[in-house]
Amino acid sequence: MAIMTRGAFPVITTRAGLKKVYFNEYGQLREMFAAVFNLSNSDRGFEDFVKVSGLGRMSVVDENSSIPYDNAVEGTRTTVAHTMYGLGFQISRINFDDEQYGIMKRMTEALARSVRFEQEVQAWALFNDADAGATFTGFDGLPLIDDSHTLLKEVGTTWDNRLTADLSVSALQAAVDLFAVSVDDSNMNIALEPSLLVVPSQNRWLAAELTESKFDPESADNRINALTDVGLSWFATPFITDVDSVFNLADKSNHDLMFIWRLQPETDDAIDFDTKAMKFSAIQRFSVHFNDPRGVVGSLGT
Repeated sequence: MAIMTRGAFPVITTRAGLKKVYFNEYGQLREMFAAVFNLSNSDRGFEDFVKVSGLGRMSVVDENSSIPYDNAVEGTRTTVAHTMYGLGFQISRINFDDEQYGIMKRMTEALARSVRFEQEVQAWALFNDADAGATFTGFDGLPLIDDSHTLLKEVGTTWDNRLTADLSVSALQAAVDLFAVSVDDSNMNIALEPSLLVVPSQNRWLAAELTESKFDPESADNRINALTDVGLSWFATPFITDVDSVFNLADKSNHDLMFIWRLQPETDDAIDFDTKAMKFSAIQRFSVHFNDPRGVVGSLGT
């Protein structure tokens, strides 16, 4: 097990009067994933989910005729286990006592940054896997965005939430149109509306222009920007790795992107009895998941 001793930091422990130690001077990473995911807590080691369809359309009932009855259809059951993440460090007692700049004590701040960083990487991995489905798939066994999602009650019928376009006015309009024709598992229209545009950090400037400009940013003749009527807000994150990716999300109540806490970040410290080394650790346990891709329209660009 690695222990940081005086040999690991010879300048810090032997030379007094350094003007400044350049170590983790940046602030804590802000929490990004909570702006997009539905957060919840769990008191179990795993979570079970099962899909049940709604009912179909009503029928015309003639005078003195019986009312027709319909049945809901039960679909696939999925199980998601929560993953534990942990990290720690050790410092020899001599190194802890003798270094002059508080660096060893500030190692706990670096540990806190590692905790936050892991949350973000694991959460946004769902978006980075959106079209491949190598890690995340829904009830229909398909990735988050696909052009052939199946319907539980209408076998043989499919629906589409995937575009092939870079971020632009026409791409956002096409996404709005796909939301408008969203259907449930009985193939009945549910008329969802996009609420949030999610893009990689490199596209934040274009996202702001497209959603906030009064006039069409792609036109020179002062046409109005019809997208402003949709009321889209935007969110940019550096954790989406494909710079061409574009995701449109419905309000949180109308999409199924989940971040489930089993154990909020927990820290601990101790002193090794024999060596007197100082030990510090942090653990957290959570899962990231989706079952129903409705409420999401995405593109990985052209």
